[in-house]
Amino acid sequence: MSKALECVDIRKQYGQVLYSLGRPEKGIDLSVASGELFAIIGPSGCGKSTLLRIIGGFITATAGDVLIGGKNVTNLPPHARPTNTVFQNYALFPHLTIGQNVSFGLEMEQIRPAERRPRVVAALDLVGLAGFENRQVGELSGGQLQRAALARAIVKRPSVLLLDEPLGALDLKLRRQMQDEIVSLKTALGTTIVHVTHDQEEACAMADRIAVLNAGVVLQVATPVELYRAPKTTFVAEFIHAGTVIRGHLSSDGPSLKITRPGLTVTSTSDRRISDQPLAALLPRHGAAVRLATDKDLLGDNEARGRVSRLAFGGADFSAQIRLADDFIIGLQLSIERVAELGLAVGSDVVASWRQDQVLVLEDDMQTTKPAAMAA
Repeated sequence: MSKALECVDIRKQYGQVLYSLGRPEKGIDLSVASGELFAIIGPSGCGKSTLLRIIGGFITATAGDVLIGGKNVTNLPPHARPTNTVFQNYALFPHLTIGQNVSFGLEMEQIRPAERRPRVVAALDLVGLAGFENRQVGELSGGQLQRAALARAIVKRPSVLLLDEPLGALDLKLRRQMQDEIVSLKTALGTTIVHVTHDQEEACAMADRIAVLNAGVVLQVATPVELYRAPKTTFVAEFIHAGTVIRGHLSSDGPSLKITRPGLTVTSTSDRRISDQPLAALLPRHGAAVRLATDKDLLGDNEARGRVSRLAFGGADFSAQIRLADDFIIGLQLSIERVAELGLAVGSDVVASWRQDQVLVLEDDMQTTKPAAMAA
């Protein structure tokens, strides 16, 4: 599949020492396939919005190149790039009608009125705003404003559509509805989309692939399923809530690796070996990987005994916290049926167990990652 977008050795430096993106010895390298919905996630200040704005031409990189469709656009201004950006605040002109807002970019490109109108009508129809051309901005709801901003972006038929946390201000129901609509829009138009968000659930629900950033560095690029099943580092695992990280003393037992902390020893069949690189274990949180029983039962490998300290219902399942004797917390995600079957409630004594091949051993980058410069 052809590449719609390439970021090659991108770095952004503020002052003499602070790097918002990349490092002195290595910048950011990313490629996005044509027609792909590619999400960039990470905590506040990790550099994800800075990277998106470099792609769009709103910020100049200190070093590196941006290629769109194989063409180097690094030195082109935003209006000369085949991109359009949808921001969280919509950025609609309040004195113009919805139709005029959507048409604005076409007017700037001096597209003839006879060609502009059908394109505006088609764009509004695609986002579910047919007949809204003459409505005022102040007459629309938050979700309708978001659709209008999307229509204004797609009417110019960009090669790459850039989304800078556009759903953050919407309520949960509307946010999920807009997630579905953006995915449908991508399919209908075949557009390549780069979507920046701090919401890992939103990214997993929408994206074909996800890049995880922290402190200006790309830690992992993978599909949503791959991220959960095989996070590369402890930061990635904890940021996407893949499970509970266990840090402790490392020892080797033949083909197995043991990590021991007070009151708990975890054994993994991971092929990693002890070295100077910090390592930690990950106990997956999803119910399929966890054997769970009441305290009187013995389950075998990697047992963790404790008491349910929190049981939060999320609509489709439960998030549970198991507090061990030394107050260490293990997080689990359990189905409604499983909670009912075991009769779990806050205060229940339980034992959880993981097979050795289900326990992951990861690079513990939380002990080595340097803080990033302040960047969105």
